Amino acid sequence: MRSDTAYRAAEQQYWDTFGVSPREEWHDLPRTGCRVRVQVVGDGPPVVFLHGVNTGGTVWAPLAARLPQFRCLLVDRPGCGLSDPLPGRIEDVASFATLAEGFTAELLDVAGIRRAPLVATSLGGYHALRSAAARPDRVSGVVQMGWTVGAPNDRVPLVMRLGGSRRLGRLMASMPAPKAAIRPMLARIGLRQAVQAGRVSDEMVTWFHALLARTPTMRHELDGSPPIITFRGLNDSILLPDAVLSRIDVPVTFIWGEGDPFGDVHVARSFAARVPGSTLVAVPDAGHAVWMDDLELVAGATADALSASLG
Repeated sequence: MRSDTAYRAAEQQYWDTFGVSPREEWHDLPRTGCRVRVQVVGDGPPVVFLHGVNTGGTVWAPLAARLPQFRCLLVDRPGCGLSDPLPGRIEDVASFATLAEGFTAELLDVAGIRRAPLVATSLGGYHALRSAAARPDRVSGVVQMGWTVGAPNDRVPLVMRLGGSRRLGRLMASMPAPKAAIRPMLARIGLRQAVQAGRVSDEMVTWFHALLARTPTMRHELDGSPPIITFRGLNDSILLPDAVLSRIDVPVTFIWGEGDPFGDVHVARSFAARVPGSTLVAVPDAGHAVWMDDLELVAGATADALSASLG
């Protein structure tokens, strides 16, 4: 059952563990067709953060709290967290690619920002790389955390393959996992190292459970993108071709966990080599949400990459 009040309470409880209270902005995106929520942390040059699937901008809390020298704009992508959903279902990859190429530029337009770097992960990375290729006049650089949608993958977890079916996904969205199942679920979808090391706090579990149980994020994600993941695995039509990657002419830094279950360090090296002039930072003993596994290393590498793209 949706409850913005309950969700906000759980979210703020998680933010409190970092001693941060984000400022909130709402932006109407007429071309995209919805209103999105942005949490703002820190002061300085603006940086836009794009999260992965079935989560929200608050997933970046540990990292954003370590980057006070930047104005971190943590976006709830359309339909996620407290943002409004897209006006209609996206059925095909071509339409989704068009959305990805234009979303960031439109957000920058309405926020009054001429140009900014992007920090992204997973599905957010698809948006970021598409945006960098299409609009280098608006995107000054990309910091990509871990495997991104659009890169090769042959090891999609079963729970995500089941959820990729709209019928099964809607059933799962209508019966979100109980709170006690959140840590095992996070371990199955790429955060095994963080869970086993005790880096997933009770407050994070409470927030993530509230996201699944108190917001329609999962249902909206099913309607907001074509079938990226099927029962058989990744839909190959979502892969980013060299024709797109070769057009990226801004600094790109990949910060990739060597143990990312969606694509290990060998996938990282191969994919990064296809992006002209990109840099790869491989993080040992880290999984998909690499900032959860080595926050100090990732925060430092992120700050360096952002400073370079802003310089």
